[in-house]
Amino acid sequence: MFRKIVKLTLVSLFTLVCLNACNTVDEPAVKEASPASSEATTNTEHNAETQKDATMDVDKTSKTHYVTIEEMKFNPEILEVKKGDEIVFTNKDIVPHDVTEVNKAFQSPTLNSDDSWKMKAEKSVDYFCSIHLVMKGKIIVK
Repeated sequence: MFRKIVKLTLVSLFTLVCLNACNTVDEPAVKEASPASSEATTNTEHNAETQKDATMDVDKTSKTHYVTIEEMKFNPEILEVKKGDEIVFTNKDIVPHDVTEVNKAFQSPTLNSDDSWKMKAEKSVDYFCSIHLVMKGKIIVK
């Protein structure tokens, strides 16, 4: 119980620091995703895409995988996919995050709460949140 209280206190403190830092930086309202095959979506668009993809998965070999960003973690942290599969990252945290490949081959726009961003898996990569450097994940393409 004590660990949980300490963890929640640290996350709350970290969140306040991050929110303060985010409010001091002037950023454009909309950022373009890179590469061109990736895009940011709102939660409403995400739901429509999810329904569309669910019906299309029956007719094709590629699949859609989901990574949730919550409690300062990517979940799942390690994701195994096939080349060409789509990966949708959704921020369910109360602070903004992004998804950045370690060699900067791709970077999502800043994802606020309930924002999503999708990409096609081309090769195995390690990624992190450039806003919160302790957050790390891995995509393994088989």
